[in-house]
Amino acid sequence: MKLVIAATIITLCSYIYDAWVLVLPVTSMLLFLLSLPCFAIATIVCLFRKYRRTALKVMACTGVFVLGVLAVAGTLHLRSIAIQRRAAKIGDACLAYRAKYQHYPEKLDQLVPEYVSSVPPATYGWFGNKEFVYAPHETTEPFIYYDCAPPFGVCYYYVESRCWRYLD
Repeated sequence: MKLVIAATIITLCSYIYDAWVLVLPVTSMLLFLLSLPCFAIATIVCLFRKYRRTALKVMACTGVFVLGVLAVAGTLHLRSIAIQRRAAKIGDACLAYRAKYQHYPEKLDQLVPEYVSSVPPATYGWFGNKEFVYAPHETTEPFIYYDCAPPFGVCYYYVESRCWRYLD
């Protein structure tokens, strides 16, 4: 039982670190991958009655690590959905601004307080908030972007067409 409790504590710590500090599933995936050989050995050992209880504990620990990976992936997915909703809300505010003034705002701060109460951050984290970047004149239509999976990509939300594009 102590082995499963230790695995649970380690998984919780890696969840907090991955989902809220790094915002990438690095340590939880590493724990899971390192536990796979132990799981394979425990599966074979389960065939022998003498060591079955210990092998089942090892398998339970691997299961805890799997749950940790799933929890991190789920949290990151929910955070991604929330960020996309915030960007869409800002895009709708830009469209409303354009309907009233016949041009898009130069900065997102011009939307406050008439269209949005404040400009929301793109991501929250212990290392500071990351803001949305607004580009009103870069292309034919304005877009909002942010680093969606640092250091791998940038997510773009096009205001008029209301669509997402990703750049690696």
